[in-house]
Amino acid sequence: MAAQTLPLVKESAQEKPFSFPLQLEMRVPFDPTVFTNESKPHLIYELYLTNFSSKPISLRRIKLVDNNKNKDQAIAAFDSLQLQSMVQPSGEAGADKLALAGGQATIVFIEVILAAGQNFPKKLIHRISTETESLDGAIISTRWSKLQVLAAPIHGANWTAADGPGNSEYNHHRRGSIILEGRAINSRRYAIDWKKFRDSVSFSGDPKDVHSYFCYGKPVFAVADGRVISAKDGLLNNIPGHGTAFHPAIPLTFDRLAGNSIVIDLGNGHYAHYMHLQSGSLRISQEIGSTRARC
Repeated sequence: MAAQTLPLVKESAQEKPFSFPLQLEMRVPFDPTVFTNESKPHLIYELYLTNFSSKPISLRRIKLVDNNKNKDQAIAAFDSLQLQSMVQPSGEAGADKLALAGGQATIVFIEVILAAGQNFPKKLIHRISTETESLDGAIISTRWSKLQVLAAPIHGANWTAADGPGNSEYNHHRRGSIILEGRAINSRRYAIDWKKFRDSVSFSGDPKDVHSYFCYGKPVFAVADGRVISAKDGLLNNIPGHGTAFHPAIPLTFDRLAGNSIVIDLGNGHYAHYMHLQSGSLRISQEIGSTRARC
């Protein structure tokens, strides 16, 4: 789903409230942070839903409303057509992605972009409408932390930020939720695959040879001053491939998923994580901000 800039919406009529409490758990694991891009405020986060009844619940609309003001005025609204690309059911989904079977859970990947000059309220509540009724829940606070402006991790022309922050259903970073320590998390929500293109292609020659790719061997740089708190090197380069065509050079474990990597503590709870670096390429200076490695 493409991101949308939505004006404040005045509802013509209120949704019908539930006649008996809808047995739908609504949960947002953390209070999302507002960030600005091109002067427009953005929110990107996940809403987790679980049907605790034995009967299916069909989603038809989700609205975000200001919890402290007029609750008939929506900050953003997503209809059933938009939800088709935002919903990711757990387990095996039926023919209708928006129909949660008894006991089934789903993730709703939410992205809201307001017009320049507008602001998100301090608290948002989610209003979910089914075919017959509606339910308010999952109240969240919007965080307004000061975010650091970062430099580019690569230099030169013809680089593309592939699968970067956004809400496309085909973005493997955005849909990268996993379970760790019994909790669902998405550590790749803002991840980027940096690719270098020439004439609309990213490699020339054998696609299974890492040397064929234009990004291979290019240096990467620290995006800001910081302290290196983790570094891993010496893992063999994998043979490029996707899906069943991917065969790792060594058995994959969770600790090896990032490959050769560096983590920089940028301060104020912000970190830069460099993953899938070239084997034997890490050069870390004792001076702050002098990290250098190769793709």
